[in-house]
Amino acid sequence: MVICYSESENIKQLFKNAPDLKVSLVNSQENVASAIVEGSHPVGVFIQLEELNERWSGFISSLKKCYPLLALYLILPEEQIAVAEKAGHRVFGLNDESLLDKVTRELVSVHDQDKRKHPRFDWPLMGKLDLPGRSSEKFRVRSISSSGAFMESEEYFPEVDSRGTVVITFHDFNLLSGCRITGKRAISENLPCGFGIEFTDLTPTSIEIIEEMVEDELLRTLLEPDKPPRPPSIRG
Repeated sequence: MVICYSESENIKQLFKNAPDLKVSLVNSQENVASAIVEGSHPVGVFIQLEELNERWSGFISSLKKCYPLLALYLILPEEQIAVAEKAGHRVFGLNDESLLDKVTRELVSVHDQDKRKHPRFDWPLMGKLDLPGRSSEKFRVRSISSSGAFMESEEYFPEVDSRGTVVITFHDFNLLSGCRITGKRAISENLPCGFGIEFTDLTPTSIEIIEEMVEDELLRTLLEPDKPPRPPSIRG
């Protein structure tokens, strides 16, 4: 699925008629946030603006922080492209005649990468990882969801598919789960280097609690980007 916010009727129609794209057209920041957090995980998010103003810049920065692995693209007038690219955004030209072809090619390259079925949030948490034959080690935990998390690490990268136990410390409770190492990730624009873990035996109650906390915080952070993240709490 592709999420598209647009201030141009032509762009709305372009995405609406795209034969190979399942598109969700939204008409506000609130609806962009809800479509990402509460809907099916999108392949990409496109935001078309006549001007990249302060309000949208804050929202987009918050979106990148909350979803560091999400493919996010801006569609802007030609005169704004250079400034937006310098700021680190991926940009398409509003009046580009081959816009749909370029969009489709770009989405093909990300379609099978980093799909996430569960919403996740990048709280600064700490976790302790226990793997067979190795002493317990503490790692900073990033980008957590009910399915797994990302462990920040510059030197140690466990073997893929190795299994162990992880304890992640929240504000007022600890999450304990068996885990499977999913692989190493190099440093990127939004995350340091490290490795992923998959939770293997969370209870349905634990899954529900984490998903509710993550969704609530994602919506709040996306729509109130100037406020710092609240410590995740089981009490809400």
